[in-house]
Amino acid sequence: MLVKRVTTICGSLQSMSANQAMLDVVSSSFAHTGGYEVVSATGLGDIPALNPERQAVIPAEVSNLRTLLGSSDAVVIASPEYAGGIAGGLKNCLDWIVGSGEFYQKPVALMSAGTSGGPIALSQMARTLTWHGAYVVSLLGMMGPKSKSDDNGVIVDEESISQIKSVAALLDNVLSMDRSEVVHIAREIAEQVGYDPNRII
Repeated sequence: MLVKRVTTICGSLQSMSANQAMLDVVSSSFAHTGGYEVVSATGLGDIPALNPERQAVIPAEVSNLRTLLGSSDAVVIASPEYAGGIAGGLKNCLDWIVGSGEFYQKPVALMSAGTSGGPIALSQMARTLTWHGAYVVSLLGMMGPKSKSDDNGVIVDEESISQIKSVAALLDNVLSMDRSEVVHIAREIAEQVGYDPNRII
Protein backbone atom coordinates (compact mmCIF):
# COMPACT_ATOMS: atom_id res chain seq x y z
CA MET A 1 0.00 0.00 0.00
CA LEU A 2 1.28 3.44 -0.92
CA VAL A 3 1.83 5.46 2.25
CA LYS A 4 1.13 9.19 2.14
CA ARG A 5 3.23 11.62 4.15
CA VAL A 6 1.77 14.47 6.17
CA THR A 7 4.11 17.00 7.76
CA THR A 8 3.01 18.92 10.84
CA ILE A 9 4.52 22.26 11.86
CA CYS A 10 3.95 23.90 15.23
CA GLY A 11 4.42 27.66 15.32
CA SER A 12 4.80 27.66 19.11
CA LEU A 13 8.21 26.97 20.66
CA GLN A 14 6.79 26.22 24.13
CA SER A 15 7.40 22.79 25.64
CA MET A 16 3.71 22.49 26.55
CA SER A 17 1.88 23.98 23.59
CA ALA A 18 -1.86 23.92 22.95
CA ASN A 19 -1.10 24.16 19.25
CA GLN A 20 1.12 21.09 19.43
CA ALA A 21 -1.70 19.38 21.31
CA MET A 22 -3.97 20.08 18.32
CA LEU A 23 -1.36 18.56 16.01
CA ASP A 24 -1.14 15.52 18.28
CA VAL A 25 -4.85 14.91 17.71
CA VAL A 26 -4.29 15.20 13.95
CA SER A 27 -1.42 12.70 14.11
CA SER A 28 -3.51 10.27 16.13
CA SER A 29 -6.37 10.60 13.67
CA PHE A 30 -4.14 9.79 10.68
CA ALA A 31 -2.64 6.85 12.55
CA HIS A 32 -6.16 5.51 13.12
CA THR A 33 -7.06 6.04 9.45
CA GLY A 34 -3.99 4.11 8.31
CA GLY A 35 -1.92 4.57 5.18
CA TYR A 36 -0.21 7.72 6.48
CA GLU A 37 3.18 8.65 7.84
CA VAL A 38 3.01 11.78 9.97
CA VAL A 39 6.29 13.62 10.48
CA SER A 40 6.75 16.63 12.75
CA ALA A 41 9.00 19.41 11.52
CA THR A 42 11.38 20.38 14.32
CA GLY A 43 13.93 23.07 14.97
CA LEU A 44 11.84 26.10 14.05
CA GLY A 45 13.57 28.06 16.79
CA ASP A 46 17.00 27.21 15.33
CA ILE A 47 16.28 28.71 11.91
CA PRO A 48 18.15 32.02 11.59
CA ALA A 49 16.34 35.18 10.56
CA LEU A 50 16.06 35.40 6.79
CA ASN A 51 18.57 37.77 5.21
CA PRO A 52 18.17 37.75 1.41
CA GLU A 53 21.81 38.82 1.07
CA ARG A 54 22.95 35.61 2.76
CA GLN A 55 20.87 33.02 0.88
CA ALA A 56 23.89 31.70 -1.01
CA VAL A 57 24.57 29.40 1.95
CA ILE A 58 21.37 27.70 3.08
CA PRO A 59 21.33 26.76 6.79
CA ALA A 60 21.05 23.03 7.45
CA GLU A 61 17.78 23.57 9.37
CA VAL A 62 16.24 25.22 6.31
CA SER A 63 17.59 22.59 3.92
CA ASN A 64 16.17 19.80 6.08
CA LEU A 65 12.79 21.51 6.26
CA ARG A 66 12.68 22.00 2.49
CA THR A 67 13.48 18.34 1.94
CA LEU A 68 10.78 17.26 4.38
CA LEU A 69 8.14 19.52 2.83
CA GLY A 70 9.13 18.48 -0.67
CA SER A 71 8.52 14.83 0.19
CA SER A 72 5.15 15.50 1.82
CA ASP A 73 1.71 15.05 0.30
CA ALA A 74 0.07 17.54 2.67
CA VAL A 75 0.95 19.85 5.55
CA VAL A 76 -0.83 20.80 8.77
CA ILE A 77 0.30 23.94 10.58
CA ALA A 78 -0.86 25.03 14.02
CA SER A 79 0.28 28.36 15.40
CA PRO A 80 -0.67 30.75 18.18
CA GLU A 81 -1.58 34.37 17.56
CA TYR A 82 0.99 36.76 19.03
CA ALA A 83 0.25 40.49 19.36
CA GLY A 84 -2.46 40.31 16.72
CA GLY A 85 -0.47 38.35 14.17
CA ILE A 86 1.32 35.19 13.12
CA ALA A 87 4.08 33.88 15.41
CA GLY A 88 7.42 35.34 14.32
CA GLY A 89 9.32 32.04 14.24
CA LEU A 90 6.75 30.50 11.90
CA LYS A 91 6.67 33.54 9.60
CA ASN A 92 10.46 33.41 9.35
CA CYS A 93 10.23 29.71 8.50
CA LEU A 94 7.70 30.39 5.75
CA ASP A 95 9.81 33.24 4.38
CA TRP A 96 12.70 30.83 3.86
CA ILE A 97 10.49 28.61 1.68
CA VAL A 98 9.28 31.32 -0.71
CA GLY A 99 12.16 30.93 -3.14
CA SER A 100 12.24 27.12 -3.16
CA GLY A 101 8.53 26.46 -3.72
CA GLU A 102 7.89 23.33 -1.64
CA PHE A 103 4.37 24.54 -0.78
CA TYR A 104 3.35 25.05 -4.41
CA GLN A 105 0.01 23.30 -5.13
CA LYS A 106 0.27 21.38 -1.86
CA PRO A 107 -2.81 20.98 0.38
CA VAL A 108 -2.35 22.76 3.70
CA ALA A 109 -4.64 22.83 6.75
CA LEU A 110 -4.24 25.61 9.29
CA MET A 111 -5.15 25.64 12.98
CA SER A 112 -4.69 28.00 15.90
CA ALA A 113 -5.26 27.58 19.63
CA GLY A 114 -5.48 30.56 21.93
CA THR A 115 -7.71 32.85 23.92
CA SER A 116 -9.57 34.07 20.83
CA GLY A 117 -8.96 31.06 18.60
CA GLY A 118 -6.41 32.99 16.54
CA PRO A 119 -8.58 34.46 13.76
CA ILE A 120 -5.92 36.96 12.69
CA ALA A 121 -3.14 34.36 12.77
CA LEU A 122 -5.27 32.01 10.68
CA SER A 123 -6.01 34.75 8.16
CA GLN A 124 -2.37 35.81 7.91
CA MET A 125 -1.14 32.22 7.60
CA ALA A 126 -3.69 31.57 4.87
CA ARG A 127 -2.68 34.66 2.92
CA THR A 128 1.03 33.85 3.25
CA LEU A 129 0.63 30.20 2.27
CA THR A 130 -1.64 31.10 -0.63
CA TRP A 131 1.06 33.52 -1.81
CA HIS A 132 3.38 30.50 -1.77
CA GLY A 133 0.96 28.79 -4.17
CA ALA A 134 -0.29 26.35 -1.55
CA TYR A 135 -3.86 25.09 -1.54
CA VAL A 136 -5.15 26.15 1.89
CA VAL A 137 -8.15 23.88 2.41
CA SER A 138 -9.09 24.32 6.08
CA LEU A 139 -9.03 26.88 8.89
CA LEU A 140 -9.76 25.88 12.49
CA GLY A 141 -9.47 27.98 15.63
CA MET A 142 -9.79 26.65 19.17
CA MET A 143 -10.71 29.20 21.82
CA GLY A 144 -9.70 28.87 25.48
CA PRO A 145 -7.53 25.75 25.11
CA LYS A 146 -6.72 25.54 28.85
CA SER A 147 -10.36 24.85 29.62
CA LYS A 148 -10.36 22.06 27.04
CA SER A 149 -7.18 20.31 28.16
CA ASP A 150 -6.01 18.27 31.14
CA ASP A 151 -3.13 19.17 33.45
CA ASN A 152 -0.64 17.73 30.95
CA GLY A 153 -1.93 19.90 28.12
CA VAL A 154 -3.70 17.04 26.35
CA ILE A 155 -6.96 18.09 24.72
CA VAL A 156 -9.86 16.25 26.35
CA ASP A 157 -12.86 18.28 25.19
CA GLU A 158 -14.82 15.95 22.92
CA GLU A 159 -16.20 18.66 20.65
CA SER A 160 -12.72 20.11 20.08
CA ILE A 161 -11.28 16.67 19.39
CA SER A 162 -14.07 16.01 16.89
CA GLN A 163 -13.40 19.30 15.09
CA ILE A 164 -9.68 18.60 14.86
CA LYS A 165 -10.29 15.07 13.60
CA SER A 166 -12.52 16.60 10.92
CA VAL A 167 -9.49 18.53 9.65
CA ALA A 168 -7.59 15.27 9.23
CA ALA A 169 -10.60 13.68 7.53
CA LEU A 170 -10.87 16.61 5.14
CA LEU A 171 -7.20 16.32 4.18
CA ASP A 172 -7.69 12.59 3.64
CA ASN A 173 -10.51 13.39 1.21
CA VAL A 174 -8.61 16.22 -0.48
CA LEU A 175 -5.70 13.93 -1.28
CA SER A 176 -8.02 11.77 -3.37
CA MET A 177 -9.75 14.68 -5.16
CA ASP A 178 -9.13 16.01 -8.64
CA ARG A 179 -7.02 19.17 -8.61
CA SER A 180 -9.96 21.23 -9.86
CA GLU A 181 -11.94 20.27 -6.75
CA VAL A 182 -9.05 21.22 -4.48
CA VAL A 183 -8.66 24.55 -6.27
CA HIS A 184 -12.35 25.25 -5.66
CA ILE A 185 -11.94 24.69 -1.90
CA ALA A 186 -8.78 26.80 -1.80
CA ARG A 187 -10.52 29.64 -3.62
CA GLU A 188 -13.32 29.63 -1.06
CA ILE A 189 -10.75 29.92 1.74
CA ALA A 190 -8.96 32.70 -0.14
CA GLU A 191 -12.19 34.69 -0.32
CA GLN A 192 -12.67 34.28 3.43
CA VAL A 193 -9.28 35.87 4.14
CA GLY A 194 -9.49 38.60 1.50
CA TYR A 195 -7.09 37.08 -1.03
CA ASP A 196 -7.86 37.18 -4.76
CA PRO A 197 -9.21 33.66 -5.47
CA ASN A 198 -8.45 33.99 -9.17
CA ARG A 199 -4.73 33.85 -8.37
CA ILE A 200 -5.15 30.26 -7.26
CA ILE A 201 -4.57 27.87 -10.16
